[in-house]
Amino acid sequence: MQTKKTIKPNKKHVVSKTAKVVKSTTKNRKSSIFLLIAGFVVALAIAIYYFVTTNLFSSDVLSATAGTASLALASNVSSITPTSPAIVSVTANVNKSLSFAHVELSFDKTMLQLTKEITLNNTSLNKVIKQTTMAEANSTGKITLIVGVSPTTRAQAPVGSISLASISFKAANTTTATSAITLTTATSTLVDSDALKFSLATVSPLTLSLNPSTSGGGTTSPTPTTGDTIAPVMTFTAPKDGTKVSSSKFLVNATATDASGIAKIEVYIDDKVIKTCSADTTCGFKYSGSSLTTGTHTIKAKATDKSSNANTATISIQITR
Repeated sequence: MQTKKTIKPNKKHVVSKTAKVVKSTTKNRKSSIFLLIAGFVVALAIAIYYFVTTNLFSSDVLSATAGTASLALASNVSSITPTSPAIVSVTANVNKSLSFAHVELSFDKTMLQLTKEITLNNTSLNKVIKQTTMAEANSTGKITLIVGVSPTTRAQAPVGSISLASISFKAANTTTATSAITLTTATSTLVDSDALKFSLATVSPLTLSLNPSTSGGGTTSPTPTTGDTIAPVMTFTAPKDGTKVSSSKFLVNATATDASGIAKIEVYIDDKVIKTCSADTTCGFKYSGSSLTTGTHTIKAKATDKSSNANTATISIQITR
C-alpha cells in the first residue's frame, strides 16, 4: 500500500510571488498617474500657447499706446563759440507716469562738440541702461540715452514736464555758420508705467548759431534765447507715498532738478508751508508729526527755478498712533 505524500506549499515562494504582483501593480499605478499628470501638463501648455498667440500678441494689444507725448530740445543761448558753450536740455512731456525713456540725438561733429559728460537730471529715472560718453559722442556725432525707473522707485515715476538730460555743446571751430541738433523720434521711445508706448510727435531740430560775426570782425557774445520755459522736475525720496508714520518724527526729503537752476523748494503739509529751502536742489529735514491728527495727510513740494517756472509733487502719509 503506497502512502500518498502531501506536498506542502513553499511559503517563501508564495510570499515572494505575492510581493512581485503587488510591486507590479504599484508600478503600473504610478505609471498611470504619471501619464495622467503628463497629459494635464501638455493640455495646459496648449491652452497657454493658444491664449498667448490669440490674445497677447494680437494686433490690438501690440498697437495699444499710452497716448501722445512729446520730446523737446531747448538751449539757454542761441549762439555759441569755442569758449562759450550752450546748455541744451532734453525734456519729455507726458500725461501719464514715465517709466522708460530711450532718446536718440545726432549732430554734425565737425561743427559741434560736447564740453563735458552728459548730465542726467531726473532722480526717479535712475536705472541707466545706456548713456553715451563725451568721447563717443564727439567721435560719432550721435548720442543715446536709455533710462528707466528701478523697482524701488516705481511708485515715484515722474509725470508732466520731465527734464531728462542736459548737454553742453561748444562750436568745434571758429567758422561762422549754423548747425542743428536733431532728435530722432523714429528711434526714440517713451513708455508709461503700464508698459504702454507713447506715440511721439515729430520734434523740430534745434539750430544754433556758431561764431556770429560783428561789423568790426570777430564774434559776438552768445545771445540769450527768449528764456527758460521748462518747469523743474520735482520728486520725493522720503517718505514714500502711502507710508504709515507712527513715530513722532519722520524724514521729509524733496529733490528738484532744472537746467537753469533751482531758486527755492517749498514743502507743505495739508497746504500749509512747513519748510522753505533756497537755492538748493534738495530740501531735507525731520518733521514732528505730533501736531498731526490720526489719519491721512498730504505732503506737497513746490520747486521754482531761476526763471520763475514752478512744478509740484504730492504724496500722502497716514499717521497711526
